[in-house]
Amino acid sequence: MLTTRKVGLDANNSFVFQEKIDLELSSTKRKQLGLDSTEKEIMRIRQAWEQIANTQLERAGLAARIDHRSYKEQGEN
Repeated sequence: MLTTRKVGLDANNSFVFQEKIDLELSSTKRKQLGLDSTEKEIMRIRQAWEQIANTQLERAGLAARIDHRSYKEQGEN
């Protein structure tokens, strides 16, 4: 699990949680800001994570790979 808040630095250069990320905005607000739907944004995040993770798994010499799709989308139960 990950936080849905932005992380920044305070006056002492310590990490602090800030406002929620754009992903947490309502669909109406996202549309007003010219952003894609939350669903599309989550899909992009999942695809990016798949690429990063699989690159690192390959570099580590491991055969394991991850797939951004749900088990249902992969045809599994």
